Amino acid sequence: MKNYVLLFKALSDETRLKIMILLSEKELCVCKIEAALDSSQAKVSRHLTVLRNAGLVASRRDGQWIYYSIVKPKSCLEEKIFSCFKDCLRTKDLPYLL
Repeated sequence: MKNYVLLFKALSDETRLKIMILLSEKELCVCKIEAALDSSQAKVSRHLTVLRNAGLVASRRDGQWIYYSIVKPKSCLEEKIFSCFKDCLRTKDLPYLL
């Protein structure tokens, strides 16, 4: 039950939910997420830390850049929620990134 509480707490913030929707498209660096959300690097990084600590996103370094992606779902619930990011929650307010 604790894992589900952590999952829903992490997703209960609008910015973090938007980040997850963006990452459902593809792996992104912080700068692309910043641009898509019109937000500061500090704010985006703080939210990515919460998502990473909840086990929802993974990061990898490539030179000076850090790229983030959604992790493989660990449960049926995560699988359904992750699929909704791309299929159900996408809005015109969140631009598709190239």
